[in-house]
Amino acid sequence: MRWLFIFLIVAVFHAPGWSQQGDITILKKHDTSAFNVRQWTESVLGKIDQLKKDIAAAVNDQEKLRYIFLLCDKNESLNNDTLYAYASAAKKLALKIHEHKGVIKANYYLTISYANKGDLGKVITLSDSSRHLLGAAHSDNFLYEDFGLKKANAVAKMGRYKEALIMGYQLLKESENSNDTLMVIRSENFIGWVNMRIGQFQPALNWFYKTMGYAIQPKYFAACRKTMANMTGAYIDRNQMDSAYYFINKALDADKADQSLTNLVDVLNVKGYLMVQDHQNKAAAPFFDAAYTIRKQLGDPSLIISEIVTLCQYNLVSGQPKKGIALAKEGIAIANLHHLKVDLVNTYSSLADNYKADKDYLNYGNTLEKIIGIKDSIYRNDAARSLAEMEARYEVQKKENTIIRQKLDITTRDKYLYGAIAFSVLLLVLVFALFVNYRKKRELQQQQETIAVMQAEENARKRIASDLHDNIGAYASAISANVDELYAEKIADAQVLENLKGNVFEIMTSLRDTIWALGKETVSLTSLSDRVKIYIQKIQPSYKSVRIVVEEDISNDAILSPLNALHLFRILQESVNNALKHSKCDRLLIIFKSGISHVILIEDDGKGFDPISSQYMGNGMVNMQSRAKEAGISVVFSPVSPHGTRLTLSFS
Repeated sequence: MRWLFIFLIVAVFHAPGWSQQGDITILKKHDTSAFNVRQWTESVLGKIDQLKKDIAAAVNDQEKLRYIFLLCDKNESLNNDTLYAYASAAKKLALKIHEHKGVIKANYYLTISYANKGDLGKVITLSDSSRHLLGAAHSDNFLYEDFGLKKANAVAKMGRYKEALIMGYQLLKESENSNDTLMVIRSENFIGWVNMRIGQFQPALNWFYKTMGYAIQPKYFAACRKTMANMTGAYIDRNQMDSAYYFINKALDADKADQSLTNLVDVLNVKGYLMVQDHQNKAAAPFFDAAYTIRKQLGDPSLIISEIVTLCQYNLVSGQPKKGIALAKEGIAIANLHHLKVDLVNTYSSLADNYKADKDYLNYGNTLEKIIGIKDSIYRNDAARSLAEMEARYEVQKKENTIIRQKLDITTRDKYLYGAIAFSVLLLVLVFALFVNYRKKRELQQQQETIAVMQAEENARKRIASDLHDNIGAYASAISANVDELYAEKIADAQVLENLKGNVFEIMTSLRDTIWALGKETVSLTSLSDRVKIYIQKIQPSYKSVRIVVEEDISNDAILSPLNALHLFRILQESVNNALKHSKCDRLLIIFKSGISHVILIEDDGKGFDPISSQYMGNGMVNMQSRAKEAGISVVFSPVSPHGTRLTLSFS
């Protein structure tokens, strides 16, 4: 049976028209076979330790350089500080022995280290200079293309997505011309990843599935691991958890085959997250624990703290706050030891959340005060550092002036001395003026930050109040409808009770829709339509007598800002809820149109209403109009013949 399923998957990968469809149906969760994470990790780290010994025992510079490069090849299983140290040593050694290609190869590993640190400017500069050297020497097409991919990744992470896509297509063309299958895989995955970053999930999946066509060949299976992880993220966003399970398990198998510790940590965390979403909290624990074990063995304190914060959140949602408290304290000790102030704030925040969940409100309050104190300390240190830099520059200038005076010819000493004194006075005045100006700017900045925080808090309060009405109110209405059914039937119908239970659960999780929108850089109209479909599926069981239809006519997908997408989603929720609650309709139609213009229609065949009448202007309608005004959305109500109401939402 297992081989039959694999055959079906392979057939789908190569089916005609696959790139047009880009989707599959996974009928059940496919788990990977269990493996001993600790034993496997120790095996990988053992190979790394052996390479370090080989480097130390090398008999000449050429042999040492070869072993250093073998170690750097395992960069996805190395602490980033270790990678940087060995890559820098390799570059010095290659320069010493005049190994031209070795210098460029060392640059490649340095770009990986800079990317890990987030120093994207250095990645671009070093990639450009190395590609220039490789192009002039007409050597090593693989390195030439790989530097190009490193640069494209950095450009994309800087938000320059259009430029990154152009570079991705150029890299794909170059790798196809040179028959470099590994680079074809990486280029296609990159193009799909950029599409996913800008909210184009269907084109992204099309590219990912095209790449997965290579995964059936054993020699390319591990090379497709990042594509598998990306597909997991795309399916999580589309709420297709069975498919997400399938591909995260594939990614786990690929990371085991490739012996990549860093990628394995990310995959284990995502697998744990999926299981928590599936209410398998107990089964998720080994995945989070294994990820934490690997992080500790890799030894990067900042990443260890990041893993601790992840475990604290898991303990929070799984009802084990005391474990979360103990872990957070462990993370605080590490952050203090290594003076990681930002990580310290994050860890204290996790500690506060777990104290609150444990109903230890005294320690919860004390921890919040501690967080405020740390943030104030960070601010004061930044200000003190700026003042110290100014004072240091002033002292340097004074010393330079002294040296200049000592070198003056004795016959003109007085003349130059007076000039130096005048220059020093002017310099002091200038420094003082700069200092006063700096203080004024700092005070003005503090005032602006205070006003901005107050305004942001006020806006957040208003939006949260509106969200609670627009979203949770809809589920409350559905619960009310279920209760009415219980009263009418005089019996405790099992399905009705199940609907009640489902709606109560939705009330507790409904704010995830806000996170869905605001957590993205952009949101496409297609993605919004998918979100509405999910919402309709959730509330449909509470309105069995109403047929709800969602249609799409999208030839030019609109791209929305996260805030406008959230406003539009809430308006749609409110209009659907009003129609189901008040119109007594039998049919509700929602149409998404996007071509030259962008329009959404919500039409019912109910009794209709007068939108101008004051009796209909409740909080819901007021919130709807307010959201539309803020997002620049036109809202028009019109009657439908013979009866019913049509709401037209249009936007640019």
